[in-house]
Amino acid sequence: MTDTFTRSGITWRRAWIGDNGGRYEWTSDDGRLNVWREGREYSATLDGYASTKTWPTLTAAMAATHGARDKLDRRGT
Repeated sequence: MTDTFTRSGITWRRAWIGDNGGRYEWTSDDGRLNVWREGREYSATLDGYASTKTWPTLTAAMAATHGARDKLDRRGT
């Protein structure tokens, strides 16, 4: 199953990942951001690098990774 939705100008695609027992993973339209649930919290990656922080909600994880991407892009790194 795959579906998409847009939040804060980013289109996210939700897909079922069948590894390690399976999970849903949300990926940004540019492929740079990934968010998934681990237990009761959400984890994320930006450009393939895992965050050291977790979030209590999906939308909080998405907003934080979006903000981190924008900050990184503004620095030109």
